[in-house]
Amino acid sequence: MSFALVVRFTTKPGAEERTAEILSGLMGPSQAEPGIDAYLAYRDPEDRRVFVMYEAYRDRGALEEHRATPHFQSVGEELVGLMDSIEKTELEPLGS
Repeated sequence: MSFALVVRFTTKPGAEERTAEILSGLMGPSQAEPGIDAYLAYRDPEDRRVFVMYEAYRDRGALEEHRATPHFQSVGEELVGLMDSIEKTELEPLGS
């Protein structure tokens, strides 16, 4: 079954631009993955340390495949290390 993740995080002070670089670099390759329906990054215009990701997957296997890709593996740990806080919300489609 398809599902989506909304991930809101705040970076550590001084990590804003590196975070933006990483997320920008992940979007293209991630959106090209066959199991991903959407992979979008947003930034709060008033608090530049706050980012929100919207990720829609066809199924759980697609998420696991994404996490195993070279483009994710190469920056995943660094990205987590740049975060001050993280909040994840999992969503399921209506009518399923």
